[in-house]
Amino acid sequence: MKQIGNKLTSGKNTRNIESKKRKSFGFQILGFGSGGGVSLAPYSASILVIGGGGGGGGSTGNNGGGGGAGAFNPATVTIDLDTTYPVTVGGGGAGGPPSSGAGGNGSNGGDSGFNSSATPARGGGFGAGGGSPSGGSSSDPGGGSGGGGANPNRSAGSGGTFGNPGGAGGSPPQPGGGGGGAGGAGQASGNGAGGTGSTTPLISGTFAVGGRSTGSTPSTANTGNGGECQGKSNRAGLAGGSGVVFIGVPSDHRPIVTVSPGSNTLEEQPDGSFTAKFITSGTFVTGS
Repeated sequence: MKQIGNKLTSGKNTRNIESKKRKSFGFQILGFGSGGGVSLAPYSASILVIGGGGGGGGSTGNNGGGGGAGAFNPATVTIDLDTTYPVTVGGGGAGGPPSSGAGGNGSNGGDSGFNSSATPARGGGFGAGGGSPSGGSSSDPGGGSGGGGANPNRSAGSGGTFGNPGGAGGSPPQPGGGGGGAGGAGQASGNGAGGTGSTTPLISGTFAVGGRSTGSTPSTANTGNGGECQGKSNRAGLAGGSGVVFIGVPSDHRPIVTVSPGSNTLEEQPDGSFTAKFITSGTFVTGS
């Protein structure tokens, strides 16, 4: 009987232990499910949209002007969850051929934008070809910088909301004017320097520099810099730098953000936040 009692007691204890295990296991799953996730909300993001730089003017007997920088448009936008945002990156304008007058003008840079036309950045104005009446202007809304004027004594393009005017041309043999930059106007003939660029806390580097009228350095891609006029007879102008778009991403939102295509990146910053860098048109997508 004692053995039977012991077995019954052992069985009862076993059932109690198993019951406690089941309750404990169930609690752990419930706790993990309710406390393991983080509830994210829409956030306010700093972004920067830069248009493509204008192409430098070509030159013949008269020197052309430098191309204007693309618009430098910093903004603050609300980023919602489970949303796809289109991003457009404008190309750099082509340099002008080595021919006189308007035939030697460069081309305006391409327009960039975030979320269609909600945050625009127009391309920079073209640098004037040698002897052309005027450098190109960048149109508003979202206008960038104007292109430099050619000689003899030609006018420069005007700047838009997010840019500055180019510099005017002078009399031969002086060079043409420099293109406007995000940080200042292009210099008039005699100097021919492009306007200064600007910086952003989103990422290191200087962007949207105006093109020189006496340079020979190709513009770096995805800077929005204006193209240079080579400042010598029978030389083609150089192309402007393509645009770029930056979008700030808090560290806790990084797991739910994707960018495409693959050439666009999410780069970690020194403070632990991330910056989405678009070097080509694509999409910025949030989950939840």
